[in-house]
Amino acid sequence: MKIIVDAFGGDNAPKAILDGALQAKKAYGVDLLFTGDEEKIRSCAAENGFDLTGCSIVHAPGVIAMDDDPKVV
Repeated sequence: MKIIVDAFGGDNAPKAILDGALQAKKAYGVDLLFTGDEEKIRSCAAENGFDLTGCSIVHAPGVIAMDDDPKVV
């Protein structure tokens, strides 16, 4: 099963997001595809010893803020 994860879609991102998703990958054998700023994802993974082997990353540098109007974004 492949799961797409917004690496910046939560508190303490991307570290907490990567950590939790990678734990699920290990426990359940899922395939992960992360979306977000690829450089920041890879940098965070390297700084924290997270192994991204077998994970895909789709570079998506844009950000939609909590207070953005959904009709405009």
